[in-house]
Amino acid sequence: MLSTARDSSSPEQRLSEAGNRRLFHRYAVGLEATVHSSDAKFACKVMDLSLGGAGIQPGCPDLVGGNVRLHIEGIDLGDGLAAEVVRSDIDQCNLRFTLNEGEEIALVMHLMADPATRE
Repeated sequence: MLSTARDSSSPEQRLSEAGNRRLFHRYAVGLEATVHSSDAKFACKVMDLSLGGAGIQPGCPDLVGGNVRLHIEGIDLGDGLAAEVVRSDIDQCNLRFTLNEGEEIALVMHLMADPATRE
């Protein structure tokens, strides 16, 4: 039998519970970077970073659903990190990484070496 009970929790509680479902811890980093798409290139700041993706500023609403390469200063990858733009508004953008093995290794090594990611 399906339950028809309403969720009486506050929006803040639901947001907190949703945040706890993340597969990877996000680290606040503030790194300079560049986003490259098939027809655009712009400077950005990586505000948070995890093995699963990144939050960047400014946003890129025109690229939602598209694939980009994120070039982060300090991560030595010629082609950057492959990502899909999953959501964005004018101020911020969320990327989900679609990394190959070499990109994943480079990101892990960066996260391990960066003092900002050691909590």
